[in-house]
Amino acid sequence: RKEEKRKKEKKKGINISRMQRRKVKERKERKKERKKEKKELNISRMQRRNVEERRKGREKERKKERTKHQPNAKKER
Repeated sequence: RKEEKRKKEKKKGINISRMQRRKVKERKERKKERKKEKKELNISRMQRRNVEERRKGREKERKKERTKHQPNAKKER
């Protein structure tokens, strides 16, 4: 009976081989690395967006400064 039970367990794949364990471990590690890379990429995207927003803000300020010198220019037209 014990031998039959052992054979059934082997068929079910209960005893996972070392290779399979290592493969699973490597897969998990790769997944973690990918997640880290994604996070870093996301951060750099946010930084890029901030830079663009700052640039737009600066351009708006410059336009305001240009129109400050001639406040009635638009009204005269």
